[in-house]
Amino acid sequence: MCKKDSPTGRRHSIGKMSMGEKERAIDVDLRGPLFADAAGSAHAVASLAAQGGLFHLYRKLDLMRQKVKLVQLKVSGSESVTVPAGTFEAYKVEISSAEGGPEKTTIWVAKDSRKPVKISSLMPEMGRATLTAELAQ
Repeated sequence: MCKKDSPTGRRHSIGKMSMGEKERAIDVDLRGPLFADAAGSAHAVASLAAQGGLFHLYRKLDLMRQKVKLVQLKVSGSESVTVPAGTFEAYKVEISSAEGGPEKTTIWVAKDSRKPVKISSLMPEMGRATLTAELAQ
């Protein structure tokens, strides 16, 4: 995927995504800078989790819907979380749609290392399934 200027001077994200044998074109007017929402995004979010009550609004590209969405991030406090790699004192970071959508992700960020140790995401586009990832070692 690449970004290019359109004839109107606006930035577009252009490319394609493949899922199995299905291919879908991507051409989205970005209308400004975005936060990259990809495999490493939890690490970027973890760097923001410095204290309870911290609140951010940011824009991200929703590839499935091919539109830019406004998202809110809030450090809602801290708690102890146990995963296969051990027990960690962690900041609890909640990410949700600022536009009222059902999406919600919670990331627990270890206070000592600032690394995400657990991620839980509600996936409405997959029948409201919950995806959970935990640090194993």
